[in-house]
Amino acid sequence: VDGRPLSCAGTPFHRIIKGFMIQGGDITKRNGTGGESIYGKTFADEKTCRRRHDARGLLSMANRGPNTNSSQFFITCAPQPHLDGRHVVFWRVVAGMDVVDVLET
Repeated sequence: VDGRPLSCAGTPFHRIIKGFMIQGGDITKRNGTGGESIYGKTFADEKTCRRRHDARGLLSMANRGPNTNSSQFFITCAPQPHLDGRHVVFWRVVAGMDVVDVLET
């Protein structure tokens, strides 16, 4: 939207809660208060993604409520069933869980 490249490369993980999640992806402010996507500032929840937060190492969209997704995401550090239906799981960590372990501690 503002003309900057839209990439999470090099952005920090700005929020880490042991046993819960590791959050990153703020490509505009780098501190958890920003974010942007190819769809604009925010975009609607993906209704067809029904994956549950039932495992460690899942990638899920961070948001401020319904239909407020941007570039921010989090990695689950344990199952988080209370997030089902509120956040969209879109992938899982396929390599590098040792890095997740280090970040979480």
